[in-house]
Amino acid sequence: MSELVAIITTETGVPTPYIYPLPDGSITAEWTRGDWEISATVTLPSLAIELHALNVETDEELDVEIAQFDEHTLSEFGRFWSEMDSDTGGQ
Repeated sequence: MSELVAIITTETGVPTPYIYPLPDGSITAEWTRGDWEISATVTLPSLAIELHALNVETDEELDVEIAQFDEHTLSEFGRFWSEMDSDTGGQ
């Protein structure tokens, strides 16, 4: 799991998140970016990634599920991350 987080943060330029283990061996990573609270949960054994973002000012929510970790994962994660504007908290 640490390798997966290292790949995502290195390849996309996303800051290192706070990481929390879950009882089933999965992990949740969390970031704050402007008005957005962002989380990514990586489930085992599939390595599916559930992305969630909540704008604490507007209550806008974004949800994306990446079915498996493959060559498209980094671009999908990068697109999701770029939807949050860190200065204004808007899209």
